[in-house]
Amino acid sequence: MSFSEQQGQELQIRKADLDDYDEIMQLMQEEGEEDLQQLYAYPKILTLFERSYLSVTEGAVFDDCPQGVTGQVDFKHENLWEQWIHDGWDIGFHVSSFNCLWMTFFFLDLAKKRFQLTEDQQLQITKQIFQKVYDYLNVVNGIFFLRRSEAIDATQQELDIALENLFEILPKRQDFKLKFMQGVNQNCEIYYSASSMVTELLEIRMAREEDHDDLAAIFNRQSDVHTEEFGEFFIADLIATQNQTRRQARNYRSDGKAIVGQVGDKAVGLMSISSDIDYRLLGQCFDLEVFDNLYKSEYMEAIRNRLDQLALEETNQQADHYFTRSTLN
Repeated sequence: MSFSEQQGQELQIRKADLDDYDEIMQLMQEEGEEDLQQLYAYPKILTLFERSYLSVTEGAVFDDCPQGVTGQVDFKHENLWEQWIHDGWDIGFHVSSFNCLWMTFFFLDLAKKRFQLTEDQQLQITKQIFQKVYDYLNVVNGIFFLRRSEAIDATQQELDIALENLFEILPKRQDFKLKFMQGVNQNCEIYYSASSMVTELLEIRMAREEDHDDLAAIFNRQSDVHTEEFGEFFIADLIATQNQTRRQARNYRSDGKAIVGQVGDKAVGLMSISSDIDYRLLGQCFDLEVFDNLYKSEYMEAIRNRLDQLALEETNQQADHYFTRSTLN
């Protein structure tokens, strides 16, 4: 049973805005702000929301740099982490502020107590928060979390569920060297959560006729036109028509293909591609002028020049006709 079903309330994950400030501050004061400051070293919540890369309701903030030290402005810490993270930790893949975010604030503990959430429900909510991050920012491949050495074990309980289930701790390098970095030292720990921890991988492959059942259900759910109007197995027939064997059997010359997106063992989307296109029919049905009517640019340029020439000839003919009538009168 999900959290929403058990509590009879809808769980909504959305971007946070400044109107949430008062409610969040009330929750934090009930919980105890000092412990959260010990763990996150965050500035004022209002400042955090205004300057962060992404804030999500229920108290999660993500930025393109790790959290700093309370009361200090550390430009190296903020802007050069792509360099020093490889000096201190063994990371076997490329990371940057373009494909990763840092979780700089996460606050779920009071909601856990108020609604008596089980660990599974806490994990479910955390996963939904992370999924929303990847929905908003599909270029992000993972999320980092910096656990500063000042954070005691008691305050880390706020993150136990997330750290144990969604993150993995990165190993430190043997030649650990971070001499000039404020707030980052031997006792700090960095955790990493790949997007695959909360989102299923999408595989792209050639379509098969047996994908019909999966795709027909999606088509019927998302379209006002049901598959019965095209025939019971029209998607399977479409895939087969694009299939190499069917084209050879019917002597088709099109080099079209049908591909599907697959999540787990189910097809979740279909794309049919073909070079056999009736441009004239499409031009009659749609205004394709902005796309050069789907012709090659040089061919469309020749058509435009010819149309301009015909228009000029027609104008000259009308002018000659008008001049002739004026002369006769």
